Amino acid sequence: MARPSHVRTAVCALLGERHAWTVDEAHAALSERGVAADRASVHRALVHLHEAGAAERFDVGDGRARFERAGHHHEHIVCSDCGVVAPVPGCMVDEAAVARRTGFAVSGHRLTLTGRCGACS
Repeated sequence: MARPSHVRTAVCALLGERHAWTVDEAHAALSERGVAADRASVHRALVHLHEAGAAERFDVGDGRARFERAGHHHEHIVCSDCGVVAPVPGCMVDEAAVARRTGFAVSGHRLTLTGRCGACS
């Protein structure tokens, strides 16, 4: 079992502050707060929290992993201009209907919508 660390504790606190963080965003936020942590330590902390079930990892198609606090399933929407990512409350996919139409035993899904956020519209 991994030892508790000040970085993991600080990263866990970050996950409760906003919807999602990339490794670079989390690293910058910790630096601004005076938390001594290199980028690799922040990455390891996020991966550990994901593996422990405390965080979810997702990608919106830009190749950058994002981490959010684990909890209720939801979809994501990405601004096509500025790249901001926001949660879409609830689930928009009827997995039972997909299973009926395809014959697949659906085990999960990820849906990312795109559009323009209020600031860019």
